[in-house]
Amino acid sequence: MVGVDGSPGAFAALVWTLAAAARSGAEVEVVSTFPVGAYWTDPYRADAGRTDTARSDTEARTRAFLAEAMGEPTVTAVPRAAAVRVHVTVGAGTPAEYLVRRAEGARLLVVGSRGRGGVRSTLLGSVALHCAVHAPCPVMVVRPQPARAPAAPRAAAAPASP
Repeated sequence: MVGVDGSPGAFAALVWTLAAAARSGAEVEVVSTFPVGAYWTDPYRADAGRTDTARSDTEARTRAFLAEAMGEPTVTAVPRAAAVRVHVTVGAGTPAEYLVRRAEGARLLVVGSRGRGGVRSTLLGSVALHCAVHAPCPVMVVRPQPARAPAAPRAAAAPASP
């Protein structure tokens, strides 16, 4: 199971999970959430149409994110990558709490790291930390890959003098 939110860390987590699943023959559940509280003060009185729209928009973004990850060389280089069975689950609520609930029965929960640093994560909360502390299964946190700088040109070797 892998939690995604569109961030570089989530992309790295998704790519790692897909490649690992291709190698092991495991199925993957890709989980994303939409924040009900951000739109409504009382989720029990929320307009069903707006909830359905938020859910379908989140699912569309998640499927596009998944398609992009499936095309990554790290995934496509693994035999059977195209045959990995993937299920997309979209839930309403906060990502950390939803992932922990959904992880019941999972063999592994993979999440990305945003890399905000200690102070900002303490103030804003960390999904990865919450999952690591509360999930009922092992949790793997994947850091995003740093952008690679172009290779520096190398000086040509001077011919040896006779």
